[in-house]
Amino acid sequence: MWFFKVEAGSIRGIPDVMICAGGFFVAPELKVWPNKATPLQLRRIERINYAGGAAFELYPEDLDDFMDWLLEISTPPHLEDQEIEP
Repeated sequence: MWFFKVEAGSIRGIPDVMICAGGFFVAPELKVWPNKATPLQLRRIERINYAGGAAFELYPEDLDDFMDWLLEISTPPHLEDQEIEP
């Protein structure tokens, strides 16, 4: 798995974290209630999803489910029984 935390203000509307896990591109936009994604952030999320990635707003209460899902997609079935060197 590879990830990168985007610096605040570097490029407007880009999701906060970029992740490559198990061949999937994942880009969560981190939010804390009551904040929501801006129209520009929603457009970027839409474009990433259209291109085949997985982009969405992620709130703290959903973090455990997100981490479980991320670990699930990070281990393709053909690699489950193999140890992977970092």
